[in-house]
Amino acid sequence: MSPRRTGHPLNGLLAEARWSAGDLARAVNALGTRQGIPLRYDRTAVAHWLSGSFPRPPAGELAAQALSQRLNRVVTPDETGLVRAPERAEAGARTPAPRPDPVGELVALCRSETSPTRRGALAEIVYDTAFVPPPRRGRPGRTAPRMTHRVSAGDVVLMRRLTQVFSDLAAAHGGAHARTALAAFLGDDVARTLRSTAPPGLRAELFTGAAQLTHVLAASTEDAGQPGAAQRYYRLALGLAAEAGDPRMRAIVLRSLSAQAARLGHRGSAAAYAEEAVRAARTTADDATVSFTLVQRALTHALRREGRASRADMADAERLHERATGRAGPFSVYPRSGLDYQRAEVFHALGQRKDAVRALRQALALRPPEQHRAHALTEARLTEILLAAGEVEAAVGHGERFLHHFAYIRSARAEQALARLHYGLRAFPQQADAVALRERAGALAGTRPEPAQEE
Repeated sequence: MSPRRTGHPLNGLLAEARWSAGDLARAVNALGTRQGIPLRYDRTAVAHWLSGSFPRPPAGELAAQALSQRLNRVVTPDETGLVRAPERAEAGARTPAPRPDPVGELVALCRSETSPTRRGALAEIVYDTAFVPPPRRGRPGRTAPRMTHRVSAGDVVLMRRLTQVFSDLAAAHGGAHARTALAAFLGDDVARTLRSTAPPGLRAELFTGAAQLTHVLAASTEDAGQPGAAQRYYRLALGLAAEAGDPRMRAIVLRSLSAQAARLGHRGSAAAYAEEAVRAARTTADDATVSFTLVQRALTHALRREGRASRADMADAERLHERATGRAGPFSVYPRSGLDYQRAEVFHALGQRKDAVRALRQALALRPPEQHRAHALTEARLTEILLAAGEVEAAVGHGERFLHHFAYIRSARAEQALARLHYGLRAFPQQADAVALRERAGALAGTRPEPAQEE
């Protein structure tokens, strides 16, 4: 093993973090797994880094994220000494660079999404753990028209219909389906519409519609296992909502950024985005949107063991949900099944297992049968919680239903749940039903690496 080079900046960071080389390697591997990047570093690899070698990207960025979490302060990739300057330039050339307006960047990303030769670069975008204060309103003229194209209320209606179509497809069959078609529509038809002259009221509706479609693409990209690219799309949706002057859409996107950060284990960013989401929602006087954001803030409180604040937010969310009204649509109504699933996550984080199981079963009862992805994730969550409590018979029943719905979807979250199920069932080698379920799960999981365990 190569000796540590005492002058390497990583040495000081490891000492400050009270981490060994093995600790850092495990943290980098865990972050990679959460972001869909399989890594197998060990203490020997870190020793080579300390002796002056550079890891392949994105290990340097992931190491900076791991140290940032450990030290509770921002550590940049440069500070780790693990990123070459040429690599930074190359990475910037591989991935579409941010542009001065959301429409320009949306076109660049969507064109990469639809290009077979450039699509792979999007999967290499690393999730940014930092909380980025979101824009509240676009600067006048920043997204100025660049072409003459007749726009009308018909364009808004088309956007709404396709928002429903792509949302329904993702709910039924997972986010990995039809993403390229949505990206092509956004990068071509929608972008051309947004670049055209329109009266202020119509222009605002067009940008809100674009924000909604971009949000659907972000959620689908996250479900396809590309959290870094998904975060880019979410932030673009925020920019489009700002151009529209739409605080309601802004609140919805901020809530999604919070949920994504929480799923990846970045509790500080999750809490910051949740606070911004609640603040934006309360300016709308829309009960469904406020409920939607409050229950997410309840989860961030629960993850930080702030039980009283968590329960207060959850109670307010339920109260507001009961009196909410609105027309049917993916961005206008918060379904009770979604609220119950989120309540279950809050209960689980607070250690209230029975309440979590009850809420998940309530969510299942309300899910439309064609929403295979929602059913699969809910059944998988129930299976995990029941297995952890040793309730094997009940867990196996839910696990079998999870596998039934899994056959209909392509979803990275569902695949991760499948891998966790296969791994978790190892604890019950004497239970015939558990063994049989594990064999079925193993046949579907193939040779995927064992997952990092959720907290």
